[in-house]
Amino acid sequence: MDQLTQMICDNVTTTLIVVGSVLVVVWHCSRRQSQLPPGPRLRLPLFGNMFSFTRGIREALQEWRKDYGDIFCLYLGQRRVVVLNGYDVINESLVTHGHLFVKRPDLFVSEYPNHGRGVLGTAVTVGLEQQRIADVCLRGFTSGSGKDILEIRTGEEVNNLLRLIKEESGRNLDLRFFINFAVTNVTCSILFGKRFEDDDPLFVEYLKRRQEDFSLTAILEFMPYLRYLPGDIFNIKRLAENVAFTEEEIIKPSIKRHEKDFDDQNVTLVSAFLKECQNLGLPVNDDHLVNIVVDLLIAGSEPTAVAIQWGILYFIAYPDVQDRVYQEIKQNVGLHRVPNMSDMESLPYVQATISEVLRCVNVNPYGARRFASRDVMFRGYLIPEDTMIVPVLESALFDQEHWDNPEEFKPERFLNEEGHFVKHKQWIPFSIGQSSCLGEQLATLEMFLFLSAMIQQFRFRKSEKSKPLSFNSDTNLSFRPYPKCVQLIDRHRVSEHRNNIPSCYLR
Repeated sequence: MDQLTQMICDNVTTTLIVVGSVLVVVWHCSRRQSQLPPGPRLRLPLFGNMFSFTRGIREALQEWRKDYGDIFCLYLGQRRVVVLNGYDVINESLVTHGHLFVKRPDLFVSEYPNHGRGVLGTAVTVGLEQQRIADVCLRGFTSGSGKDILEIRTGEEVNNLLRLIKEESGRNLDLRFFINFAVTNVTCSILFGKRFEDDDPLFVEYLKRRQEDFSLTAILEFMPYLRYLPGDIFNIKRLAENVAFTEEEIIKPSIKRHEKDFDDQNVTLVSAFLKECQNLGLPVNDDHLVNIVVDLLIAGSEPTAVAIQWGILYFIAYPDVQDRVYQEIKQNVGLHRVPNMSDMESLPYVQATISEVLRCVNVNPYGARRFASRDVMFRGYLIPEDTMIVPVLESALFDQEHWDNPEEFKPERFLNEEGHFVKHKQWIPFSIGQSSCLGEQLATLEMFLFLSAMIQQFRFRKSEKSKPLSFNSDTNLSFRPYPKCVQLIDRHRVSEHRNNIPSCYLR
């Protein structure tokens, strides 16, 4: 009996020691430096506050803002993250003090597939210089003669897209592939001066791979040790396979064709980039160039294609907006040609609608990832060096202090009393300062050319067989719209049909 009692006591003692140790570790992890921003308290070893996300990311960030204010701190895995909310806070951090938050991340998911090379993923100093060069080259395509080249190449893809979907007019259609194909071909034309054909199996395979959902992979950025779990639970191997496929089957052959058929009159981003590097005496090896092109190919096409898809969804949900856009195009451009860039000033409601779509959907909700380059005191809080900075752009785009009824889809908010288009400083879907998206002008110009041409030619409506419209995205990270089945009505065929019907039947 004494032996049994002793065993029970030993087990109880061991249990108490284990539980006590765990509680001490949790308490220690939950302690905060007094000068850090406030934030959720439940912080577990290895996981941080990950288990505090009882709902989606967006909902959790909104609740924490209510509890802790515009600046709060949390831990994702072992990574310290400071979250910034509201236009004033974001503007002060990324513009006024932007030089303090320009350090690029050294994250596993960014480094693993491309070995740390490229523009978007690299943390080394040369990456900042490459980014600056890429920025210069991109801006060259949105001004001067470069703008003309952009319009010509986008116009080719607009016409090709209209031709393809015209053949499907009246049918139930998933437009995602058509839009992805057209927008990505614009980027390829700008990069290499050459597009892919409609039936190119390699390009179709690339687009298919790009649409795969890798939102779960993002967890490894904060808990990279999880990659040692058996299998490929987080799809990191699949991501690496897709990057390798893109490099070997799409990028490298395209660069070789570009170099072989290079023409001084055919200005491309690759040639402009190489020329700028040469002028600066900055060496670029082939592998580095390939990864830069991969970054630009993805960043220059995926967000724009997704934004256009959202635009079509809003046109379907708000037919009065769709009709007003069409009437403005009809009155100021006519129906004999598709709109071009010179028409933008005469189409203020079209510009306003595109701006409102980008405000509402916010395709890139958290902007570019940046780290504090050193210990920073910001608005009375300490932000230690290497802390990740996450500006919640949605908090500025839906701020009730700056936007009247922000939850409503209302393009008129971008028009003044005279009906002219106005751009609000709080409109930051592409972020601001040194963290702003490189392709902002490129994306807005492409959205204008594609959407205005499509509305001029077709009326969009929900297919009778499709599910009710939903404005929820398929993940918390990419903000892609759920797949939708759309029916296109060719406006010209309807007009021709009506012209052949006796007027007595048109009342």
